[in-house]
Amino acid sequence: MVQTARYQARRGRAEEIYEGTKDLIVMLPKDAMTKLMIRQVVDALNAVSKTLERLKAEMLELASQLPEYLVYMTAGANKFLRIYYGRVKEYLAAQKEPPAPDPREYI
Repeated sequence: MVQTARYQARRGRAEEIYEGTKDLIVMLPKDAMTKLMIRQVVDALNAVSKTLERLKAEMLELASQLPEYLVYMTAGANKFLRIYYGRVKEYLAAQKEPPAPDPREYI
C-alpha cells in the first residue's frame, strides 16, 4: 500500500517558521530619513545598471573590431538554428499524421 505524504500541522513548527521569517523582513520606520535612504539605494542601483550597460556596449564594440567576431557571431547563429530546427522537428514528429488526400477530390 502506497502512503502519500501529507502535511501535518504542528504548532511548534509553524511558530519556528514564523520566527525565522521575521528576521528576513526589514521593518523600517515610515519617515523622511528612510525615504532618503531608499532613494539613495535606488539611485546607486540605477547608476550601476547604466555603467554596466555602457561597459557591455563598449565590449561589443571592441569585440566587433576583432577578425574572429564574424566567425563567433556566425557560430552563435548556427547553434541557435540547429536547436530551433531540432525543436521544430520534434514538434512535427509528435503531431498526428494528417490523413492522405483523397484523389477523387481532384477529379
